[in-house]
Amino acid sequence: AIDQQVSAENFVKTLGVPQMIQHFYMTFAKQVLSIKTKHSGQLAQDEVCIAYERWNTRGLNATGLDAIVAHYNFDTCATPTPSGCAWDFKMKLTFSGNVAVANLDDFPVLVHLTGANFDFTHAQNNGEDIRFMDSDTCPTDGTPLKHEIEKWDKAGTDAIIWVKVPRIDGGSVA
Repeated sequence: AIDQQVSAENFVKTLGVPQMIQHFYMTFAKQVLSIKTKHSGQLAQDEVCIAYERWNTRGLNATGLDAIVAHYNFDTCATPTPSGCAWDFKMKLTFSGNVAVANLDDFPVLVHLTGANFDFTHAQNNGEDIRFMDSDTCPTDGTPLKHEIEKWDKAGTDAIIWVKVPRIDGGSVA
């Protein structure tokens, strides 16, 4: 089999696939044309945003299209950041005391939210609208940080979230 990359423009013209295609591969073997395409994009409504990838595998022979097999991968993505730093609710998180002797890169940091330090009425029931940014200035100037919600109890006002911090400087104090 020979793999060839062809231009998306020609591919779209000949097969009529959506314009949001990112890349695709064509494989020629024994007079059968197999095309694998990858579509990706975002579906957004209000505060919910889902990033998706769709892989299609198409087999063509002398009689035309044999089959289309679609495979999807879904993941959540950050909702668009309001312009002008217009977050409705935000707070700055700092480390207290001497955190580490040496630099810590890509370090998981535990964030424990309680009713005493966080107003749970400003978040969705499962905390999915919580965002962590790495900037000291406006959130739109920073980069979203990856995080994992281990526990979210809105009624009990208790949450445990692990945030992957790009770097904590050794010897730094808050």
